[in-house]
Amino acid sequence: MIPFLKKMPAKSLTLLFGASVIFTQMTIASEENEQAWFKTGKQAIIKKDWETYQTSREKLAESSLLPYLEFYYHQERIEETDPQEVLEFADKHAKEPFSNTLKIVLFRDRERQKNFQFILDNAHFANTLGLKCYLYNAQYQQSTLDLAEFQRSWESNLQLPSNCSNIEEFWLKNNHNQSLVIKKIDELIQAGRITKAKELIATLPESKQAYYNHFIDLLNDPSRLLDTTTFYPDGQALYAKVIQKWSSQNSLKAGRGLQFAKEHDLLTEQDYISLRNRIAVFQAGRNDVVAPLEKILAIPPEERDDQILQWGFRLAAKRGDYPVALALLSNLSPEAQQEDVWRYWLGRTYAEVGDHAQAKHYYELIQNNPSFYGFLAADELQHNYDGITAIANEQQQVITSSLNSRFSMGLLLAKVNEEYFSRLKWREALNNSNKEEQEVGSIVAFEEGFYNLSLQAAARARATGGLPYRYPSAYVPIIEKYSDDFITKPIVLGLIRQESLFHEKAKSPANAHGLMQLLIPTAEKMSSNLDESERESLYNPDANIRYGVTYLHHLQESVGSCIPYILASYNAGPNNVKKWLPNDANSDMDLALWIETIPFYETRGYVKNVLSNAVIYHTLNKDPKRLSEYLNCKVPQTIPTK
Repeated sequence: MIPFLKKMPAKSLTLLFGASVIFTQMTIASEENEQAWFKTGKQAIIKKDWETYQTSREKLAESSLLPYLEFYYHQERIEETDPQEVLEFADKHAKEPFSNTLKIVLFRDRERQKNFQFILDNAHFANTLGLKCYLYNAQYQQSTLDLAEFQRSWESNLQLPSNCSNIEEFWLKNNHNQSLVIKKIDELIQAGRITKAKELIATLPESKQAYYNHFIDLLNDPSRLLDTTTFYPDGQALYAKVIQKWSSQNSLKAGRGLQFAKEHDLLTEQDYISLRNRIAVFQAGRNDVVAPLEKILAIPPEERDDQILQWGFRLAAKRGDYPVALALLSNLSPEAQQEDVWRYWLGRTYAEVGDHAQAKHYYELIQNNPSFYGFLAADELQHNYDGITAIANEQQQVITSSLNSRFSMGLLLAKVNEEYFSRLKWREALNNSNKEEQEVGSIVAFEEGFYNLSLQAAARARATGGLPYRYPSAYVPIIEKYSDDFITKPIVLGLIRQESLFHEKAKSPANAHGLMQLLIPTAEKMSSNLDESERESLYNPDANIRYGVTYLHHLQESVGSCIPYILASYNAGPNNVKKWLPNDANSDMDLALWIETIPFYETRGYVKNVLSNAVIYHTLNKDPKRLSEYLNCKVPQTIPTK
């Protein structure tokens, strides 16, 4: 029910009409009424205004939004509605993303009312682990629990939902196979789920509890290993886990712990090699490690993995020792040597040792690739960016597919602010469509202003002429209002694409919000710097971009007028970046090498991605710019301490 002609420019209309794309014959006015009645009905449910709800329901009688409104109604009135009616409704709409949610709400309510027989009578509806836990509880209450069936669920899942805890406790008391519990504890510890592991440890005999509590104590404070006098030779995998965790916290001290473990035969030979290499990689990115390159070179060649070789290269190149750098790169696995990054650095390294023919060979392999290192290779050869230019100039092909009904439903849900259900439906559409249907979905979502959904579909379709949908020039009037000749429009677009993929309502696990993924304290400070009386919502595109660009300028003041430094600071914080800058304030920086030697993997990739995104936006905007132009910075003469 998506009339996707509403905002389409003439070019897109011509394309779609020429392709005879089939669309629902529904007026713009009727669609807007449909959305309005859904929103009215949902508000009526919240206010318990059942008369208005019923009116909305009648108005939506022919709408695909009606089941979603009815879902909210049943959820709100779960205690009053006939439970069998709710189950029949959920079963009727079993393919909709709300179906299992409603069943869980119903089973939870029946359990609360101690109506266990209802759950037992409808056991066939328990098609998810969460629902099965309600079924197990009901069986337990009615003395019909099949412990063998529960055990199968327990064994096949690392951790059961919390509503299975009572049944798990009952099963553990009746379980006579201790090896099952020990196996699960080992799995939980390896997965880092220590709290759950401790619950199970408490069910073991005291001798086994002492064994596992020894390792739990070490995981809580790995440095205690050096003071340990009691050892468990059969706990090699757990000792390896302790040192692995320690290496993430403090690689210098973990190195001492590794030697201690080796001296006391607490590790397998393979675990020792793996952990030694891991620690060497962590130490390679630190400024306070003595001779990190020498530590890597001391590792026997046959025991060096790709990560060790790559970090050895970075350290050698940073030191200017390119013969050693080349020797290390030349031993990368064939798979690694196929990657753009290492082909570029092989070319650079050959150039540094004077073999310009080999350098040219490696540059030419990647010069047309639309990637960070493809662009740098073209710069080294002083060639145009023919690859990305050709892609940007591609013309869209005639489309013969209709708008997939799942895409249509995903868009309709997005229009009524059903963010969660919209994204689930869109993902379902992506997984059940061909490339041409994905292309249509991308075009329609773009024209409706749902740039993130459009980008997802365009990235799947990879259609000819689809680059503007994979790299949407969205929110341009806002960006132009706040960007300038230094923090340019392509940089802001490239950063938004990297941060949120143009998802206005994006929220990260670290509580970063909106298009430019801002933390609330950062946004509060930027709002204050702008003398605003009150900070606006970070889900408001104008506010988010305003605060984000203001923060980029704030970072400019902190780390200097150098885009790579600013981008690295945006991701990792300015204090970290200041640690990574060289001490010589007058040196000409090799910014490509500086980026390659950023210690944080995420930040290293982040800077590369935003810069390559910016180059692509320059190309799309018919304003080509070389990547190397962004890598022309000097070390800042003075760097503020705050």
